[in-house]
Amino acid sequence: MKKITGHLEEKNGKWYAAVNHYGPDNKRHVKWYSLDVEAKRGNKRRAEDRLTELLEKLNRGMDYLSESLTPAERERQRLASSPVDEYLVEWLEDHKRNITTRTYEGYKSYIDQRIVPYFREKHILVKEMTGDNINAFYRYLTEQGLKGTSQQRYHSVLHLAFKTAVKRRIIPANPVDQADRPKSKPFIASYYNAEEMKKLLEMMWYVLDGRDHIKATQNCQ
Repeated sequence: MKKITGHLEEKNGKWYAAVNHYGPDNKRHVKWYSLDVEAKRGNKRRAEDRLTELLEKLNRGMDYLSESLTPAERERQRLASSPVDEYLVEWLEDHKRNITTRTYEGYKSYIDQRIVPYFREKHILVKEMTGDNINAFYRYLTEQGLKGTSQQRYHSVLHLAFKTAVKRRIIPANPVDQADRPKSKPFIASYYNAEEMKKLLEMMWYVLDGRDHIKATQNCQ
């Protein structure tokens, strides 16, 4: 958890403490505290002392909350606050024992070649991941020339990794479920029309007739 900080602000003739708090999303939220000190000459040092006392008290409370967490809770908080790229690498090494060597190598190639480089640049934390982030990654894969079938393999790896995060209560829901699953283009078969079929049969008869002629010639010899 980030250390609570703050500074003095003068407002309506009094000194206030503008304190920086950090929520679960790691975003800063400023909260104002009255220091009961008038903003007049000679009182600023007194206000600074009270600000220091306030910050120490608030940080002791945060330390207490952190210390009261179980090891499992602290580990969940650590993983939730990890960058997505680092989490995926750690997840795969932990998941390695559950899959074959061939499957592991396939997952590793997907993660190392495109997933990690892409999300490392985005600086997204696990707890911040959304379906929109996943869709943006699929658009990137399209720009890289990957077809829907190939993109579905990346989809499967991401879904499995974040499914594990949900199971371990690192995050409440799987962001991949909120994304649009890549679609593969259906195979469209082509058929011969009547004229093309006629020409094909003529060619086949021509080839077979030629083979029979060669065979007959060989038999006469």
